[in-house]
Order: sequence, then structure tokens, then C-alpha cells
Amino acid sequence: MYNFFKNVINNYSLIYELSKREFLNKYKGSVLGKLWSIFQPIIMLLIYSIVFIVILKSKWGLTESSEDFVLLLFLGLIIHKMIADVLTDGPLLIINNTNYVKKIIFPVEILSIVHLIVSTLQAFISIIIWLCAYYYLHGSINLSSFYIFIIYICYLPFLLGLSLIISSLGVFFRDIHQVSTLISTALLFLTPIFYSLNSAPSLLQNILSINPLTFIVEQSRLAMFYNLDLSMNLLTNYFIGSFIFLLLSILFYKRLQPKFADML
Repeated sequence: MYNFFKNVINNYSLIYELSKREFLNKYKGSVLGKLWSIFQPIIMLLIYSIVFIVILKSKWGLTESSEDFVLLLFLGLIIHKMIADVLTDGPLLIINNTNYVKKIIFPVEILSIVHLIVSTLQAFISIIIWLCAYYYLHGSINLSSFYIFIIYICYLPFLLGLSLIISSLGVFFRDIHQVSTLISTALLFLTPIFYSLNSAPSLLQNILSINPLTFIVEQSRLAMFYNLDLSMNLLTNYFIGSFIFLLLSILFYKRLQPKFADML
């Protein structure tokens, strides 16, 4: 476990270069290039606005407007997109980089870190666009919105741990990609993204609360939309649980890592 964190620290420059390369490669060959990282969330926000404001006239509650519904929805989707990236791309991280495992000495575990950095960068671009949309509708930005950095600090260890597990299992079980994609879709509807947690029946609320994504989505909305102070105790407990999950994931990953080369 110590070696894992040591490799991360010793290879910070490599992580930076690989992250930059992966981010640029996503838009390589396109006319607009890196601008797509901005245009994509803007286009999706416009599509949500047309569907949920103009066509469905959806509302979150008695006080929120249809425009607010889109903001609340978009914020939840930003958070879900990060775990969706892990679940859909994670199983292929090591398989698609066989040369790193078999032909050169390379800290393979940093592939998960690189992928998560790129996903986080895209998420923060989307959050900036969200803040611009909120300012356009409400004329101000809540100071509590900056709690989002604390929320993500609690969220990222869980995502990294999940990526390590999914990527290592993907080497041994190629079907894990199909399974994890289904889980990603299920989480989209089993997380209060299209609805509020309070609107679900009480029994279902307890089930939805077990979902580790629910807490992050709810806390993000409380801070960024409702301008409410967050419970530092709850966030601390979530971070501790998230970090323990990461440590267990590292142990799991290190147990399987010596067999990677034989399976590829």
C-alpha cells in the first residue's frame, strides 16, 4: 500500500503528461478541438432545457421553476457522469494499455489516476457552465457553491478505489465491461437525479440512501442551489468511509497485479 502512494508521488510529472495527453486525445482531429470540452455540456444543457422546460414543463417542487429543475438535474448528471466514466471505461484501462504491463516497467496503477483526473477536469468545466447558468437565472452565485471542492475531495477516493477494482477485474473477466455499463445505467435511475430523495416512498428512501452517489448529489444541491451550509461531520464520515474503501481497493489491486501480464 505504501508503494502505491510512493509511485503516485514519484511519478507526478508522468501523471501530468499522461493526463494532458488523454484530455487532448479525446478531441484530436476535430475542428474545434479542446473547445468541445466546453461546447458539449452547453449543448446538453440546452437540450435538457428544451425537453424539460418547453416540452415537459417539469418542476422539482412547489417553489422551483422548470428552469430550476434543469439546473438541479444537470448538477446531478455532472456527478453521475464521473462514476459512469469509471464504470464504462475502467474495465478497459489495463486491457487497452497492454504494452505498459508486458513490455516496459510502468506503474500501471496510475492509469486509473490519469483517467480520474481527466474526468474531474471535465466535471469542473461543466460546473463552471452550471454556475454561469445559475447566475443568468438568479443574478448571483451562492458563496456556499465553493463547498463543491470539499464535496469532491470526499468523492474522489471512492471513485479511484472503484476504478482500481474495475480495471483489475477487467483483466480477468472480460464480461465485466458489460456488467459495469449496466450498473452505470441503473445508478442513473437509482440515484435521486431526476427526482428528489424526499419524493420517494419512505422505504425506498432508505434503500436509495445506501447508494454512495446519493449523498454526493444531495450535498452538492444543498450547497450550490439551496445555499445551505453543509454538515462537516457527515462529510468527514463520508470521506473516512471513502478513503477506507480506497485503501481496501489498493490491497485488492495489488493482490491481482502480479497476474496481469499472464492474462493479457
